[in-house]
Amino acid sequence: MASPVIIYQIWAFLAPALYEREKRLMVPALAVGVVLFLAGAIACLPVAAARRAEGAARLPTHRPDAMITIDRYFGMGDPVRRGCGLVAELPLVVTILAALGIVTPQF
Repeated sequence: MASPVIIYQIWAFLAPALYEREKRLMVPALAVGVVLFLAGAIACLPVAAARRAEGAARLPTHRPDAMITIDRYFGMGDPVRRGCGLVAELPLVVTILAALGIVTPQF
């Protein structure tokens, strides 16, 4: 819920240092970045849920200390979803770097 505020604060910090051309590239890139991150995180949900279920099924049930709690079960999915969301943004990062002239097709 705080992500719009965080994105605005980052933009307010970076905007004075950017040229007009860079600002024109960054505004749509931020919107596309949010969409790509959410798409990657949502696409990862079935995979992460299946992995959690497989991992929980392999735990020994006769040892109480090895049992997984519900907060650990659901807590395992968050880092996976964040990672999948970040990986989904890689095409956008490469596109921005190419538009700024940092990365070339030969690279």
